[in-house]
Amino acid sequence: MAKCRVKLYIVVGERIIKSDDECKAKAVRDVLEHLRRRLGADFERDVYDGVLKDGYALVLNRTPLTAEQLDTPVNDGDTLFLFTALTGG
Repeated sequence: MAKCRVKLYIVVGERIIKSDDECKAKAVRDVLEHLRRRLGADFERDVYDGVLKDGYALVLNRTPLTAEQLDTPVNDGDTLFLFTALTGG
């Protein structure tokens, strides 16, 4: 398993979560499972319940990922950003 740095800037329910964390993982999905265990029911309801919910974006080492790329491997030193996707007009 690789050590992956996880940076969050997300809206979950009515709160903003900013975090810089580290976890051991083989793939992006493992990182999201780590966050689901750590952040609980609100994260599971709003962000990830086995599927990344609409309105959230993932970037692994400056490469945007789609919800279909959760099995992308992570390596030691990788950084995964999870943030609330912004839209505007």
